[in-house]
Amino acid sequence: METEGGEARPVRFGCNEEGAVLRFAEVKEIVRLVVRFILSLATVLLLLVAGIVAIRWVTYHTPENVPAGRTLAYLLVQAIRPAFLPAVLIATLVSLFGLLRLPRLRHVGLLVVFVVTGSSITFGAAGLLRLEGMVPAPEAPPSRRLESGVLYRSDQLDLYAFDSTALSFSSVVYHVSGRDPAFGVAEEGVLYPHTEELGVRAPDAPGVDLRVSLSELENAYWQSFVPPPEVGGTLEDVAMAGMVFDGRYSPMSRDFLILAWMLALLTTSLWTIARATRWPLLNIILTLGMLRAIFAAFSFVEREIVREFAAAAVPAAYLEYLLPGLFAGVALILLLILILMPSFEQWNREVGSA
Repeated sequence: METEGGEARPVRFGCNEEGAVLRFAEVKEIVRLVVRFILSLATVLLLLVAGIVAIRWVTYHTPENVPAGRTLAYLLVQAIRPAFLPAVLIATLVSLFGLLRLPRLRHVGLLVVFVVTGSSITFGAAGLLRLEGMVPAPEAPPSRRLESGVLYRSDQLDLYAFDSTALSFSSVVYHVSGRDPAFGVAEEGVLYPHTEELGVRAPDAPGVDLRVSLSELENAYWQSFVPPPEVGGTLEDVAMAGMVFDGRYSPMSRDFLILAWMLALLTTSLWTIARATRWPLLNIILTLGMLRAIFAAFSFVEREIVREFAAAAVPAAYLEYLLPGLFAGVALILLLILILMPSFEQWNREVGSA
């Protein structure tokens, strides 16, 4: 109690109220960070899935006995699997740059980003597995759309058909490399959806004696959807990352969890790159370059020569930990650099004065 003019007056301790307000503001910023991650993940995933489905819808043929809606559902599920992992990592980068506006408790924000990223990869893989079981593949899955009046080329077989139906060609002119005679005319070409092959019934031999995989056939229409080599290499590395996660590990297994959380740790440690220089645009470019390197690491570690060298240095039982070990090592280096860097407040002042 204090006295003023002979009257007793209670003392007001405003620090508690101010502290409560600050705590509420901090929680609000952390929640906003999580919302930023979720919205970024949903946006990137929607864009990637829409692009994949659109390309496959216009370049693939739906069998006549399969409803279009079921085919669309199947294509959606097949598109989500390769798009999910890059969408999660891009959402992580968006959240990291959101930390630049977090007034305080950035270490808590980093921990939240790490947990959200790891949880998304972990539970997302299990959810995609259940989703795929809910929409099974049709008995005759969609195959590449074949049309008459189009020249198809491959290394072994080139062909041109004058007429076509859903699963066959008629009046096919073909050319076989290394065969004498190289040119011929066949009455029919048959599409085999289960093996994704096209067979040509040659008139000089019984049955189907010429087969080519649809993945080896190309035409000008399909080539218009082929990305340039620079982008194609990135897509191949992203596909390899998806194959490593989906094909080698079962969700929630020990090896899967180690790989998922080491990947989350490495992606979160890119916060060091996000504030590396005073130029935000350069930081964005460097961070995207590191993300590209992360996907390239999947293809690099899967190379046979790399695994042979690794097998000579470590026991074969530990080869599965080569990739998560690489992620953990790089993440540790980045975090050590982060400790040695100037404080964020000093960095923020330098950026503001630049």
